[in-house]
Amino acid sequence: MKLSDQIKEDMKAAMKGKDTRTLGMLRLLLASIKNKAIELRRELDDAEVISVVRSDLKKLKDALEDFTKAARQDLIDKTKEEIEVLKKFLPPQMTDDELREEFSKAEKRFD
Repeated sequence: MKLSDQIKEDMKAAMKGKDTRTLGMLRLLLASIKNKAIELRRELDDAEVISVVRSDLKKLKDALEDFTKAARQDLIDKTKEEIEVLKKFLPPQMTDDELREEFSKAEKRFD
């Protein structure tokens, strides 16, 4: 299943579950994906959808910094929830140990 289709399915589930915060975030994400598709004049592949998700995630993290500086706990909590919604659509991140191991392997190849 394509990532954009998965996002649409999750949006339907949020509608059925009356999860308004998740639903709102997924609607914004789908709008960003659609805008990017219009800009490129074609349907996006999964890698491009992930790029859009990362872009939206960066915007939320920047906003979170501002809300933290302003001590707006209500907006901080809301933004953290939105960040968690978006993280579900990104590939899993490597742990520090996995990253060190891969780096060691790469280093050995060049020795």
